[in-house]
Amino acid sequence: MPIVKIDQKGYEKFSDFMCGYEFKDGVSIGSLSQRDAERLGSLVRIVNVDDNLQINRASSMDSVLRPKVKPAQVEMNLDVDTEAELVDESSDSETYTEAQLAAIASSEGLLGLRLIGDPLGVKATSISKMIQGILQAQK
Repeated sequence: MPIVKIDQKGYEKFSDFMCGYEFKDGVSIGSLSQRDAERLGSLVRIVNVDDNLQINRASSMDSVLRPKVKPAQVEMNLDVDTEAELVDESSDSETYTEAQLAAIASSEGLLGLRLIGDPLGVKATSISKMIQGILQAQK
């Protein structure tokens, strides 16, 4: 049986009857039943005077539909020596031919070539320069 306050712009100073309940300066004179408060909350934004929480049918169903679940605790173990692993992997990387690079460029574009060229330190703004740079970096 909450006492409610109209919290919608333009209704802050509302003093009249709404849905059978009297309001003065946007606050209900008496308490409303939960059902009537939810019904009124579907028309205008109202909040409970005690805890300042919004009242409407959707907010009332929130606790039923969304049970309170504690977030899972996740432990993350990050290796600090990833730089040494990356150096070892780059030496074992695949060597591409000009035809293979051209096929990658036609299917994935410059972005596909950049995925190959970035670990090699190759940067270019055109496909042909990127292919030549990758071929030279592989030697």
